[in-house]
Amino acid sequence: MHTLRLASRRPVQSDKFSGAPRKWRKYLLLSMFGLTSEQQLNKSIKRFAFADLDTCRRSLRDALEKSKTTTMAVVKLVPMQESGRLPNYIVRKAVDIQEAFSLIQKRSHENWVEIWYCLNDVSVEKFSVGGRFIPDPIQHAAIQTLEQVWHTSPRLIEQLSEGVSFPYIRSERVGFEQRLTITAMFIPPGYPIDEARIRGEYLAVLKFIGDTKEAWETFVAYLSGKGVRAISLEYKVDNGEFSFIDWDSDDDARVI
Repeated sequence: MHTLRLASRRPVQSDKFSGAPRKWRKYLLLSMFGLTSEQQLNKSIKRFAFADLDTCRRSLRDALEKSKTTTMAVVKLVPMQESGRLPNYIVRKAVDIQEAFSLIQKRSHENWVEIWYCLNDVSVEKFSVGGRFIPDPIQHAAIQTLEQVWHTSPRLIEQLSEGVSFPYIRSERVGFEQRLTITAMFIPPGYPIDEARIRGEYLAVLKFIGDTKEAWETFVAYLSGKGVRAISLEYKVDNGEFSFIDWDSDDDARVI
């Protein structure tokens, strides 16, 4: 049985919103509802002014070279106003950095104010997943669908139609049932984990989501009260530590 640790959830002060990119304010809102903390955000997300591309590149290279585990970095370009579907670049080895930053440099004329990266331990032997779930728009405590991938970024869920080389699971509410039913499961041929482990780690995540239901249900009700209708919550487990990492809606501007 897996025991997940909860990332720190101290609330953020509201004055931290002033002057921050909308994407960062979006993260801070999670903290105000106890779904993460500013401390956890600052620990996991390394922020740089976009003008400091070289500093970011050196920092990322040093971090990957010093890592003693299989580490994945996600590099994100951040404008001041937009908060959804921002460009992401996945870097798994130090040698990938040059290619990623060459692509980023080609977009330097666009209105980016910051560049961020975060690191995740995606070692196959570790409990490392990323996922998202969609709460019911009326019964906020009920989950309509949940999707989860192993050892990679949850953003790859959006690219499943293109094929993905990591384990994936999807579950849904069927009819009027409250529980989720697994409707899709994929394990790439030769991948070094089996179905029993996939199911065990999936169930461990479901338990944690259930344990934090009061907090995320309150958050979803708040978003709904702002007039948004389509909502999803994104999470990850990094080396056994569960944390909410993002949220999306059909109209973030109504909220932040």
